[in-house]
Amino acid sequence: MIQQESSKRPAFPLILTGNDLLRGHVVYFDGAGWSERPSAAAVAVDVAGAEAFEAAITASANQVVDPYLVTVALGPGGEPVPAHVRERIRASGGPTIAFAETR
Repeated sequence: MIQQESSKRPAFPLILTGNDLLRGHVVYFDGAGWSERPSAAAVAVDVAGAEAFEAAITASANQVVDPYLVTVALGPGGEPVPAHVRERIRASGGPTIAFAETR
């Protein structure tokens, strides 16, 4: 269970992210399932919301790899915007280096 005073839990507001098990794409929990669009992510603003994300983690064990909570800011339209550079890179489709395919 997520503790309210936990120093290991990121600060609110939060979204839940991970990677699709079969395709490897970055996905975001939208409240009912998983979306590749960061703007569709459900936002937790309190402990109850974060605990709902825990239930989603348990239910998604066969769909999503390594789900975790990410601190976000809310944009002008209320959309979640990742607060950390690493998460902004993931949300933009990263990586920061394009790999050339060799044949």
